[in-house]
Amino acid sequence: MKDEPLSIRAQYSKLVNPIHRFLCHTKDIGYPVHLIGQEKTGAFYDHLQMIEKDAPMGCLFIPDGHYISEEVYHRPDPKTPYGRDTNYGVKVFIKLDSYHQMILNIPTGKNVESPYLVRS
Repeated sequence: MKDEPLSIRAQYSKLVNPIHRFLCHTKDIGYPVHLIGQEKTGAFYDHLQMIEKDAPMGCLFIPDGHYISEEVYHRPDPKTPYGRDTNYGVKVFIKLDSYHQMILNIPTGKNVESPYLVRS
């Protein structure tokens, strides 16, 4: 568990693609790496505080790059998808109940521009 987002900035962002490949490789050979990040401050946390009152208990939300650009950062959709070069996980907004909500970052292996939840 990482106490911050699953992202790498500045000159170290060149490590994001090798991390994606490593996570895919370990999953493919049957030894997945279990990694998670949690955000406790910042723009995403502030956004969760704003929307959580309208979210039902026990729900989760995985925003795509378009939502993040427009609703979290209040900018037009950029030419480069959000986090493509810096993130190795997707954001997951979770509301367990009125007192427990969080933002987790879950690694996806490959970059996922429009994540969605598949129910089985």
